[in-house]
Amino acid sequence: MKDYLIYAVNNLRSRKLRTGLTVLGIIIGVAAVVALISIGQGLQNTVLEQFEQLGGDKIIVSPKGSYFGTGQPVSDAELTKDDVDVVRRSRGVQDAGGLLFRLSEVNHRDEQASLFISGFPQDETKEIFTSIQSIKIAQGRDLKKNDRSAALIGKLVAEDDLMGKGMQIRSKFEIEGQRFQVVGILETFGNPADDSQIIIPLERARDLFNQPEKVDFLMAQVNKGFNPTEVALDIERNLRSFRNVEEDKEDFEVQTFEQIQETFNDVLIVIQAILIGIARSEEHTSELQSQLDLVC
Repeated sequence: MKDYLIYAVNNLRSRKLRTGLTVLGIIIGVAAVVALISIGQGLQNTVLEQFEQLGGDKIIVSPKGSYFGTGQPVSDAELTKDDVDVVRRSRGVQDAGGLLFRLSEVNHRDEQASLFISGFPQDETKEIFTSIQSIKIAQGRDLKKNDRSAALIGKLVAEDDLMGKGMQIRSKFEIEGQRFQVVGILETFGNPADDSQIIIPLERARDLFNQPEKVDFLMAQVNKGFNPTEVALDIERNLRSFRNVEEDKEDFEVQTFEQIQETFNDVLIVIQAILIGIARSEEHTSELQSQLDLVC
C-alpha cells in the first residue's frame, strides 16, 4: 500500500496540469449537482410559501376540463348564477361568487390588441378573489361598487408596447365598441398573462359579452371551524343533485387548495428528478473526462 501511495503521489506531481483539470472536473460535477438540486428545492419552497399565503379555506368550482385560472373549458359544460347559489347554500360555506373571462379586441387611439378581460364582482364576494390573486393597486384607485365604465389595467398594458405607447390613468379605450376609462394600474403579478389583463366590473362584463347568467368559474369561502375537504364533498353532492348528474359523471370539478397543492407537488417532484438526472449526467461526464485526461 505504501508503494502504491508513493507511486500515486509521484504520478500526480509529474502531471500537475492534468491533476488540476481532474480536480476541477470533480468540483464542477459536484457543484452542478448541488446547484440543480438547490434550484429544485427552492422552486418547491417558493410554491409552498405561495399556497400558505393563499390559505386553505377556499374551494374552486369550474366546468369539467377547464384550465384553472382561465375559465376556458374544453367541453360544453357551463356554470351559471344558479350554481353559485347552490354552492352558497352548501353546509360550511360562508359565501361564494363567480368570475367571467373573455379574450377580446381592445382599441386605444390607433392601436388594437387582443387582451384578456376579467369581470370581477364588486359586492362582498370581491375579497374572495382579490386575496387569492393578490391584486394590488400601483397607481390610481380600485374599482368601486357603482362603477360601470371604469377599468384596471395590468402593468404590461400600461408600460409595454401592447397598446402602442401604453395606457395611463384616465386613458380611454374601447372593448367591443364600448368605452372605458383607466382608473387604476395594477402592481405586477410577475407573469405576462396576468400583467396583460384588464379588469372591469362583473355586471358590465355580462352586458358587454351578452352573458347574463354564465360564470367561467366560481370560488367559495369556507367558514371557520369547517374542514374544506368535507365542505367540498357537500358542494359536489349538492351540485350533482341540482345539475341532475350521476357520481363520476360530473360536468364540473370541485377542488380544494390542498388538492391543487398536491398536484403541484407531483409536478415539482418530476422537475426535481429531471434536474437531479441532469446534474448526475454532468457529474459523470466530468468524471469520464478526468479519467481520459489521466490516461492521456
